Amino acid sequence: MLAVVAATLLIALPAQIWGTTANAAANGQTGSRRAAKYGTSGPPRTVEFRRLPQGAGRPAGQLPFHPRSSTGFKAAKHAAQSGATGRRSGVIDVKPASPPAPAGAATASASSGKGLQLGAAFPMVDRDTQVGWYGNSQNLAPPDTQLAAGPDNLVEMVNSSASIVSKSGALQGHANLYNFFQVPSGETFTDPRVQYDDGTGFWFASGLSFAVTSTTAQSAVELAVSSTADPMGTWAVYAVSVSS
Repeated sequence: MLAVVAATLLIALPAQIWGTTANAAANGQTGSRRAAKYGTSGPPRTVEFRRLPQGAGRPAGQLPFHPRSSTGFKAAKHAAQSGATGRRSGVIDVKPASPPAPAGAATASASSGKGLQLGAAFPMVDRDTQVGWYGNSQNLAPPDTQLAAGPDNLVEMVNSSASIVSKSGALQGHANLYNFFQVPSGETFTDPRVQYDDGTGFWFASGLSFAVTSTTAQSAVELAVSSTADPMGTWAVYAVSVSS
């Protein structure tokens, strides 16, 4: 859903979003952060992926759980723990709506060139690799795994890290999404999304950042769009405030 929001909002943003590397800082980032008003963004910040610092990540934060009815939630938890809920008999085996495809159909389709074809097979980034890059901040399960394919590269975003791999499996680069989106100190980043739009030739990425204290709560939808089809190059990054 965030990727759809990102694409919709970024298409409507002014032409200045397409930043250049002319004034890029040494760490690959320029520009200010975010606007304070709900539903608005600060000016675009230019980020060059290949020049982002490879610093350690941050411990994952936790949003407080707010059920619609605390009384009903407690009652449901009690019922579950006491075995007073859930179906224990009369389970129905649901049959498929149509018979399964015959064995070998997928192989035949690929070999004939009329269906999907397997170009290359290689592993993407795993948790141990992420921990090696950015420490225990990446030691999370289950992962928020997102993968998109462009003309020459694959972009994978998992939890708060991103990696770019060629279509032959060679690692092109990786980055901490805290640095990519310039998430302020004290905030947590989560739920990344990434897509490549063949029509425009741009990459779109998004996520959510938030900070919760005993007295305040603030959050922002993080949005980014590449300036070319090369994800290792420059991106324009926005933070849209969703705090009232």
